[in-house]
Amino acid sequence: MSMSAASNAATSADAAPAAALPVDTEATGASQEQQQPQPQQKRSWWPSMPPPLSPKTAAAAQAANEAAERAAKGLDDGDGSISRKTYYFKEAEQDMEYALFVPTGYRRESPAPLVVMLHGLFSNPHQAIRYLGLTCEAEKRGHLVVAPFGYNDRSWYGSRGRTMPNFPGRGAENAGELSEMDVINVIGEVRKDYSIDPCRIYLMGHSMGGGGTLHLGAAYPELFAALAPMSPPIWWTEEDVVDKAQSLQSMPILVVTGEKDFVTPAAPIRNLVSSLKANGVDITYNELPGAGHAAPSLRPAVMASIFDFFDDHSRAEAAPSTEGLQTSWVKEMQQRIARGEPPVKVTLSQQPRRPWMAKFFRMLGHLQARTVKVELWGWSAFYHMKDSFWGTVKYLRG
Repeated sequence: MSMSAASNAATSADAAPAAALPVDTEATGASQEQQQPQPQQKRSWWPSMPPPLSPKTAAAAQAANEAAERAAKGLDDGDGSISRKTYYFKEAEQDMEYALFVPTGYRRESPAPLVVMLHGLFSNPHQAIRYLGLTCEAEKRGHLVVAPFGYNDRSWYGSRGRTMPNFPGRGAENAGELSEMDVINVIGEVRKDYSIDPCRIYLMGHSMGGGGTLHLGAAYPELFAALAPMSPPIWWTEEDVVDKAQSLQSMPILVVTGEKDFVTPAAPIRNLVSSLKANGVDITYNELPGAGHAAPSLRPAVMASIFDFFDDHSRAEAAPSTEGLQTSWVKEMQQRIARGEPPVKVTLSQQPRRPWMAKFFRMLGHLQARTVKVELWGWSAFYHMKDSFWGTVKYLRG
């Protein structure tokens, strides 16, 4: 045998046993199945839903989202500033603005008192919230202060009636009712966004706002802890006094006015105070000697006395939510029906659509808000000069 033949025979001998090796199908079956291509799953066009969260996890996620939203709006802690706020007034079909002061000591976890300030005739919330001493006292005591618009600057918060047919520039037919509703709505907005003590909601106002304070306090005695009308015009008859006194039995009232007020004279206010006292109302009267109509809003000492009065009073029962509260005219209609009298039709008329007029008054409001400090300082200087002048005259004559 040649060498080549021997090598070929060896190669064939080595290859033969390898080809003849038995295959263990049980051991290799799984690997063969893995090597086979799997059929492609059909892709669904509907997204797969994540597994449902547990109630505890869902509550924590919702709380985190709400905290993030509140932080973005700056609602958690106070910064001691006045801000311009708005909300949508459904019945008037328009955005309504109001002014809000949050003290630096405010914390979400500690409910704070709320002072509602009503502005005077032809004024606005941004002037009223800057009355001298108002926010200074609120900052020292940790009170929030809100100043609603009252629908517009001349609707009297409902104190002169629901429709006011003879009053110029009243806006909607039921401007008085809308003015009342705006105040209640704003209180609800603040209570929704901030932690408010439901036993310490106070109402005050100057001039037209003072009349609105008396009207709203009698219409919603379950809402307020105390009232402080300043230089209020008096529209109540003797019959009204007897009727309102029943609602004000548990409502402490502090009335402040000037002795020399020629806009809302002191004599009718004195008579009202005497009549309410005779009917069992807890009312205190503070007449400022020699002072005029604007004096209560220009004297920080007066604001301090009002806040002292507020701090001495709180409600025994928490104030209810403002949602679903009926206006004074709806309550009156229900009382008429209960007495068997024909009901008075109550409707909500919308404000006429005048976009150019709305923009004009909005621009005017911005201008007034920027110049209000100068205006208040001017009035303060005027009254100080007047007092100094007459003081000098009396001294020379004496």
